[in-house]
Amino acid sequence: MKDCRVLEVVTERDVDLMILEELNVCPEFAAWWIVQVTGTQPHAPKLTGAYHSVAHPVLGESDFLLIYADVQGTRQAILVENKIDAATQPNQAGRYRQRGEAGVAAGDWQRYTTCMFAPARYIESAHDPKSYDSVVTYEQVRDWFRAHGSSGSRGQYRAQVLDTAIEQNRRGYQPQADERVTRFWHAYWQCATQEFPELEMPEPAPKPAGSSWIEFRPSELGSGRRIYHKLDKGYVDLQVDGVAQQVSSIAAALGPLLGRDTQVVTTGKSASVRVDAPPVDRFADFDSQRNEARAGMRAAYRLLIMSRAIASSA
Repeated sequence: MKDCRVLEVVTERDVDLMILEELNVCPEFAAWWIVQVTGTQPHAPKLTGAYHSVAHPVLGESDFLLIYADVQGTRQAILVENKIDAATQPNQAGRYRQRGEAGVAAGDWQRYTTCMFAPARYIESAHDPKSYDSVVTYEQVRDWFRAHGSSGSRGQYRAQVLDTAIEQNRRGYQPQADERVTRFWHAYWQCATQEFPELEMPEPAPKPAGSSWIEFRPSELGSGRRIYHKLDKGYVDLQVDGVAQQVSSIAAALGPLLGRDTQVVTTGKSASVRVDAPPVDRFADFDSQRNEARAGMRAAYRLLIMSRAIASSA
């Protein structure tokens, strides 16, 4: 079949997992990646591992993380932000650097480098990549796969996935509805409407594959506040916009309402009250994980109650 894409739409997660697999199983690729990021040729770097969605409880999440030891035995980390066409978040590069410093302070590594990984066109047009220590383009990795893939068919497949992502960036991604995710969202909405009407969840439109945050904006929250059930993250956030500096005062206002499963964190320029909840798979059948979804709804309702306690503190 001619002109047939291996994936109709490529998500950042698709690329994350493909790169992570290659980093973990192909020493040649891992060494090449380290050279692209650091500009130095390591002598047989000892790779500890590459990890996906590594989260810090306060400073946010790195798309993927590579840890290795150089020839002197220095433990090094590369923290990578992967973008296809999504807009950068405020101070995103700064938070990567903060996570790097936090890792040094915790003894997880001795040195670190931050890296933006994206199509060349994205890097050329965006300001944020200049704030990272290094950049690696999709085009560089695509060309490596074409020339050095462990087998012809495997290398060509991976190159084609990146080609699709590069083209997606060029023409601007138009979200396409995913039947499984749309079905899950609709079942979730039916349950929330019946059991937690106070959350005022609107009936969802067809949803693309990446729709992993369910947003609640009950009228009593007012402007600048919203509740997100972050399905795959395993928590629910009450986000209060523009008050990142007030995390301590919000925590003090909540007092005994904060349980062991609750914390107040900085999310960009906002503060969020976060309640733990079981992870939920938006691609799976809703009924098979109804209890987990309802736990998230209960957490959202708790946060609605908590919002009343911080009405005057933020």
